[in-house]
Amino acid sequence: MRLFRNTRIDFLSLRWHATVLSLLVIAAGATSMVLKGGLRMGIDFAGGSQIIVRFAEPLDPGELRAVLTDGGLGSSQVQQLDDADEALIRTPLVGTTDSSEITEEVAAALDRIGGYTIVGSEWVGPQVGQDLRRQAAQAMVFSLAGMLAYISYRFEMKYGVAAVIALGHDVLVTLGAFSLADREMNLPVIAALLTIVGYSLNDTVVIFDRIRENNQALRGASFYERINVSVNQTLSRTILTSATTLMVVAALFFFGGPMINDFAFAMLVGVIAGTYSTVFIANPIVLHWEARVTARRRAQSGPAPAARARRRARP
Repeated sequence: MRLFRNTRIDFLSLRWHATVLSLLVIAAGATSMVLKGGLRMGIDFAGGSQIIVRFAEPLDPGELRAVLTDGGLGSSQVQQLDDADEALIRTPLVGTTDSSEITEEVAAALDRIGGYTIVGSEWVGPQVGQDLRRQAAQAMVFSLAGMLAYISYRFEMKYGVAAVIALGHDVLVTLGAFSLADREMNLPVIAALLTIVGYSLNDTVVIFDRIRENNQALRGASFYERINVSVNQTLSRTILTSATTLMVVAALFFFGGPMINDFAFAMLVGVIAGTYSTVFIANPIVLHWEARVTARRRAQSGPAPAARARRRARP
C-alpha cells in the first residue's frame, strides 16, 4: 500500500530549521532538569516500598488513591491485582530509609477505610536504586555502541555515526519531555527508551538501504539528490509504520491505566521523535559527512588536470 507516489519533497532544504528546532527542544528539557535537580525517580531508582493489601470487599483504586493522598502519600501508585479485593501500593522513598516507617504511614492512611490486611511488602533501598540507575545507563550506552558497530559494519562509518546521533537525539528529547511533564522515571520507562532506540533504528536503516541502492541507480545525480529521492521513495512506508504505531501507543496512553501511563508517554514521544530524527537529523549528518570527505579528497588530489594544463600553457 502506497499513500504517496512520485513525491519530490526537498526534505534536506529544511535541515537547518530542523537542527534549530531540535536544539531548542533539547535545551528546554535540559533546563527543566537543571532547575528541578534532575529527573524525578520512581521507586525502582530512588528506593521505596511495595505493599500488597487485601480488603474485606473490592475497593475502587481511585478511592484508595484519594485516601492515600489525604494521608500525605500522594506520590504513591495503586494497582489493582487480579483478585479484585487486593491492591499493590508503591510508595517512593521520601525522607526516610526505614521500610517500617512507610508501612506504618500506609497503614495509618488505610485505617480510615478499615477492613484490610497487609499481605506482604517489599523494600527497595537507596543502594539498590543506585545500582539500578547505573545498570540502566549502562544498558543505554551499550545498546548505542552496538548500533554504531552494526550500522558501520553493514554500511559505512558515516551512516553508523549518523544513526547513533539520531538515536541519542530521540533519547534526549524523551528525557526532556519527562522532565517538562514532571513524570517519573522507572524501569518500564527504560524499557520504553530501549524500544524507541530499536524502532528508530529500523526506520533509519530502511532509508539508508535505499540510499545505498540509489548510489548505484542514480550515478548521475548528486548525493543531495539521492538522499532526497530515497526519503521520498520510502515516505509511504515511514508514515504508515509511524501512524499505526502511534495509534496503538495512543490507545495505551489514554486507556491503559496509570500503571503503564509513563511507559506509553515515553513511547508516544519517542515514536514521534524517532520518525522526525530519521528524516531530519540522520540524513543531513550523512550529507555533511560526505561533503567533507569529498572536499578533503579534492584538496589532497590538488588542482584539476585541466587547470594544471592551462598553467603550463601560460608564458
